[in-house]
Amino acid sequence: ASFIAGIKTDRIKMAVYSISGVLSAVAGLILASRLNSAQPTAGTTYELDAIAAVVIGGTSLSGGKGRLFGTLVGCFDYGNIE
Repeated sequence: ASFIAGIKTDRIKMAVYSISGVLSAVAGLILASRLNSAQPTAGTTYELDAIAAVVIGGTSLSGGKGRLFGTLVGCFDYGNIE
């Protein structure tokens, strides 16, 4: 539908994958610097932490509305809980 509407989907996809790769690399560098080592299984349990922080921030798991501010508050609040 977006292609038919005239949006250049190839550029959008390339930009999204590029930004995702750069942010993943930054996250890997931060994690490696915190652990003082590079381990391939170091962040395997962080998915649940991310989901919990988003839910604490007010985003519904069944769809609906969520806001960036609520997610940030949930991240800071979840960090204080642990």
